[in-house]
Amino acid sequence: MKRWTWKSTVWILLYVGMITTIVLILSRVQQQVQNGTLDPDAQQHWDQWLETAREQASGEGPVQRRVPQSKNPPLSVLMDQYFLVCLVTSCVLATALFLTLVFMIQGSYNASTTAMGPAGEELEHEQ
Repeated sequence: MKRWTWKSTVWILLYVGMITTIVLILSRVQQQVQNGTLDPDAQQHWDQWLETAREQASGEGPVQRRVPQSKNPPLSVLMDQYFLVCLVTSCVLATALFLTLVFMIQGSYNASTTAMGPAGEELEHEQ
């Protein structure tokens, strides 16, 4: 069984810090979207885009579009209805990236210490 080392503690603290940062940032964005402070003109821009989409849906304009069903901007819908999905997905993908980096960094560190041997002595090869 492997000993608990200071390196393991550092990796765990980095991981907890990363996940905490993700949760705090997403929570803050959700709060700002709900309060309307992230982009105060978002609803106005969305209404303007809906009007343009309606015009293009009627055949006027360079392309024919379908008119979106939602009366709210996409970021508002995302943060209201799909916040938990965004949070879980962000944490899962960040965990996968973190574990990959830990594996690669520890692998390269362990390979360099194995080649040097204990106490930095070069290992002799038997022929």
